[in-house]
Amino acid sequence: MSESSIRALAHRYCDAISRGDEEQLRDTWSEHATWTLPPGRSATGREEIVALWKRAVAPTVGVIQVALNGECREVDGRWIGRWYVQEYIAKPEGSNLLIAFYDDEYVEEDGTWRFADRTMHWLYRGPSGMAVEGFTPLPSDLRLPR
Repeated sequence: MSESSIRALAHRYCDAISRGDEEQLRDTWSEHATWTLPPGRSATGREEIVALWKRAVAPTVGVIQVALNGECREVDGRWIGRWYVQEYIAKPEGSNLLIAFYDDEYVEEDGTWRFADRTMHWLYRGPSGMAVEGFTPLPSDLRLPR
């Protein structure tokens, strides 16, 4: 049960990033989580994490993040994982491609799995070949019915 729930968490996170859904993004983090992004940016706690995310996406037209592959497991009573992601980043001056992986630690709070720690490591950051003119930002309210 934990592994499938953590997989779902990783995908909810990518969905929130892609749709710019602040509420859903906030809900993927534990109360005292830490998020670390290159080069040397980090935040602790849900509100600081959301503020860092807002600063990171402010200069963009939009971001599409896709989870590629990953795994998670319990080690010494802690749940940890690694997820590879691809981001298409559209900016007014052009677009970029980011290929990276996250090293994670997860906690279960009130029956919901959340990130306790998430650290991104860049593998590639550069031109994507994607034309900004062809980019359509996803609306934040684009959700599956509950």
